[in-house]
Amino acid sequence: MRRGVSLIEMIIVMTVGAVLMGIAVSLLLVLLRAEQGGRAHAERNESLQQLADQFRRDVRAADKTPKVVDVRDEAGFVTLLIISGDRILFYDVASETPGIVRREIDANSGNALCRETYSLPNDSTAALAVIDADAKHPIVRLTIAPEDESLRAAQEIHIEAAASRDGRFLKPKTAKPAEEKKK
Repeated sequence: MRRGVSLIEMIIVMTVGAVLMGIAVSLLLVLLRAEQGGRAHAERNESLQQLADQFRRDVRAADKTPKVVDVRDEAGFVTLLIISGDRILFYDVASETPGIVRREIDANSGNALCRETYSLPNDSTAALAVIDADAKHPIVRLTIAPEDESLRAAQEIHIEAAASRDGRFLKPKTAKPAEEKKK
């Protein structure tokens, strides 16, 4: 009877074990990359949803027709200016970085009240437009689209809102004083 393992048997077992470990490690790396990609995609979608919700609220609350200001400075900003009561809101779209910055400033003091950054999908651009600015409730559109023209039609996102629809921040109209009763 034989009492041991030959050298060849040991080499075969170690080789099979090493191959199985290599497959397991590579599968684990693939799963980790997929999880990171899925998480980044979910974060971008959440950021876009928050941007859409905030953008619509701000535009609907505008006192006056929002204005798109093209400031092509070294940062390449295009800005949407929204005035709501005692707040001034800026939506800055930079041409260099995929993102939108929302800034809120107190109109009376000039102090910054809030600054939020929303990330956009990689290789995408954003554009701002006011449609029919002379209408009672003009439409303000934020368009997010991939830079690749072949993908643009299928993946373009439009966020639209009608300006001055809810009047949340409008100052209340003062009632005219009642005429004194004639004696």
